[in-house]
Amino acid sequence: MTHYGHEFDAGASHVTKGSHKGEKVIHIKKDGNGFAYIYQCCWQHQTNCYGTRIGGYSEALDKWCGTQIPRA
Repeated sequence: MTHYGHEFDAGASHVTKGSHKGEKVIHIKKDGNGFAYIYQCCWQHQTNCYGTRIGGYSEALDKWCGTQIPRA
């Protein structure tokens, strides 16, 4: 759950194509729609391969949802 209470799904799998093929990946989804991928090469780092702050995913997901639900 994000800071503002938006629920999301996180799953783990292996990349099947592209430059990260064969690598482990955590994928983030909201309502079944893909949102972000955190590749194994980025684990234990503050940013992913593209410079996005990994901790910033929940903030970005809140913005993507378009509403801010206050936490109880």
